[in-house]
Amino acid sequence: MKKYLFSTVLLAGVVVSLAPSVTEAASTVERKQTTDVEIKFKDKDNGFDDKAENNLIMGATPTEISFTDGRGDQKGKGFTAPQAGSNAIFKADMFDESRYIVVNDDRPDERQSTWKVDANLSKFMDTKSNQESNLVADLILDTKGLQEYHIGAYSEALGDYEILNPNYLEGAALSNVVKPYTPNPDSPVITSASGPVTLVAGGSSVNMINKKVKGLDPDHTKTDGFGVKKGGQGYVTEFTSPKLVVKSGATKGSTHIANLTWTMTFDDVVRP
Repeated sequence: MKKYLFSTVLLAGVVVSLAPSVTEAASTVERKQTTDVEIKFKDKDNGFDDKAENNLIMGATPTEISFTDGRGDQKGKGFTAPQAGSNAIFKADMFDESRYIVVNDDRPDERQSTWKVDANLSKFMDTKSNQESNLVADLILDTKGLQEYHIGAYSEALGDYEILNPNYLEGAALSNVVKPYTPNPDSPVITSASGPVTLVAGGSSVNMINKKVKGLDPDHTKTDGFGVKKGGQGYVTEFTSPKLVVKSGATKGSTHIANLTWTMTFDDVVRP
């Protein structure tokens, strides 16, 4: 059994404060306060974990979902600390932006197997003390259900498919990569989360996509030339509108961080 992990960083509540030094007439008194200054240079997502040809890959997971009250630019002064038990709801900086988690299976028939993708939210850490914080919170993702993913043409120069990333596309270019998917309601090969998904900090994993059978998916339209440089069968699960529901443990001036981990698990069938 193999597992591939991708982590997404979540930030909540960046607070900045400044105070001047004080000078007295009789003698010099120096009082200091410190201000944390943070700057990040990041890509939009984690990319893909391996070559796609004759392989099962996962990728395009976002590098971070931020809650800073600063439109994602780290200039916000944070949110007002909610009262314990208020279940305060905070929206991510890029609240309505679609995010796609991609799986592409180009393995030949004899290597086909089941696979699944789970999501898990770790406990929060206090970034000032670098210790586990007492923040009790849930992350809610609005999932849109499963869609087909078409990986792109094979490139002799790359020695692989183009591996088109839907998170960088829009309009017609996006619709060429992400297409509608209709499973057989009586015997679905693949099931996925649909609607609000709640991830509890420090809680159990939640299944996002699950391929239940070993064989090819007859409901996926791109099956011609499977495993011979045609792209195989790909899927995306889309989510939007991340919300953080803070139940307790948020204090004035605190900053918290956690990891959202996407785990793909599958049986790697080896040719005899």
